[in-house]
Amino acid sequence: MKGALETYFSEIPEADLEVMVSSVELRTYQDRGILAVQGEKGEEAFFILDGEVEVLVDKGPIRRHLGLRGAGEIVGEMAVLEERPRVATLIATRPTRVLALGRDRFLHLIADRPDLGMAVIRVLSIRMRKSLEQYMEDLLHKVQCLEDLNKDLEQKVQERTSKLEVANASLSALAAQDAKLAGRDRIVTD
Repeated sequence: MKGALETYFSEIPEADLEVMVSSVELRTYQDRGILAVQGEKGEEAFFILDGEVEVLVDKGPIRRHLGLRGAGEIVGEMAVLEERPRVATLIATRPTRVLALGRDRFLHLIADRPDLGMAVIRVLSIRMRKSLEQYMEDLLHKVQCLEDLNKDLEQKVQERTSKLEVANASLSALAAQDAKLAGRDRIVTD
């Protein structure tokens, strides 16, 4: 159990890791097992020992996949640190073992052990950077899609404008012919 934490928090002294390990509860989740639900109060953070956890956010009828977290990563820490409802649902994608660390113990550990606090800050910073990069990539992709759609729309507008010009020219020609014919009819009847 300690090995996964050592890998993840390699800069934390051995004594701090032992305190951390003694403060956690080992849990096992089966495939599709729910670790946490979006909107609930975040009472625990989870260190993933093995397996995989999917992070999902529901926005109305839309469910968005934010990512997968694997062995050596922490999930659920934001709600614990912010003391706010969870922003995501955490679901095991296969049999997964985690170390659950309650809010009070987690906050106490990072307050008492600056190295642990810095490791958590580093994790959050890395995750925030990845999320920002993913967000920017998604945004740029959407901008490109909109530009492509706009080009298609402009092309269709040009095609329809050309067709309207041809139709207007045809109508004008027909109107001119009608006028000629109407003029002949007037001459004949006069």
